[in-house]
Amino acid sequence: MRINLARVAMGGLVAGVVLTALNAIKGGAIPAFNAEWAQAMGRLGIEMRGASSGPGTLAFFTATSLVYGLAGVWLYAAIRPRFEDGPRTRILAGAILWLVGYLLPMAGYAGMGLFSARLVALSGGLSLVEMIMAVAAGSWLYRETATRSLASGHG
Repeated sequence: MRINLARVAMGGLVAGVVLTALNAIKGGAIPAFNAEWAQAMGRLGIEMRGASSGPGTLAFFTATSLVYGLAGVWLYAAIRPRFEDGPRTRILAGAILWLVGYLLPMAGYAGMGLFSARLVALSGGLSLVEMIMAVAAGSWLYRETATRSLASGHG
């Protein structure tokens, strides 16, 4: 079976939109989380202005979410033949993407003293849930392309 890139793109778009929405909800629903991030960024000399950061910031984070979505659905498609279709494989793909794309970089920032271990743990836990939900939503749309058999004369 070959990876159906059209379905990866479609599912990745959905996953990216879900991830963007979950990030927006997290940003508005957890004031203490936002305050802790603002404090950490303030220590670095960066002022956080929330939604008023401007369209460039919103576009950057939306694009990042779309890349995560595409990567997550592609990863799901790649591991699906080995782990089978289903929720366990969707969770695994989201968790792997989170580990490599989020936790390891954030742990490095904590190790350099840029962010506290508490902030990385809090942010990491929330981001794990977001990543799994987004990849699950996008990968739900994924279907593989059937390859034609050489024996049938259509190869």
